[in-house]
Amino acid sequence: VGVWFVAAAPFAVVVVGFCLNLLNIEVAGEVYFRLLIFIMLPFLVGISLAIPYMAVAWEELTGHEAATTQPPSKDLNLFVSTMFWLNTGWDSMGNLAGEVRGPNELVRGLVLAAGSTLALYSL
Repeated sequence: VGVWFVAAAPFAVVVVGFCLNLLNIEVAGEVYFRLLIFIMLPFLVGISLAIPYMAVAWEELTGHEAATTQPPSKDLNLFVSTMFWLNTGWDSMGNLAGEVRGPNELVRGLVLAAGSTLALYSL
């Protein structure tokens, strides 16, 4: 891959996203929804392939193995910071509610999408 491709690829992604945002909100929403399905596919496949290896957690829940009393060591500051930056832009989506036929449904959809994103990143 040439150096020009590495430099031009992010610019091309921004241009495509900009052009999609110029379209009608329903068309852009449909394109983004299809793209979301494509992006989520590896996660769905990975989670479904990991389910058989969840025996350790199940053994702790059923009491066959002693559960630990110490919480796992995780960096909460890093988690909150990452969640903030991954969800940047969700707050401005409410401004598009006037452009949609059912603005109340848009708000519910945004809350559902933000909650789903939070749950996915929490895994």
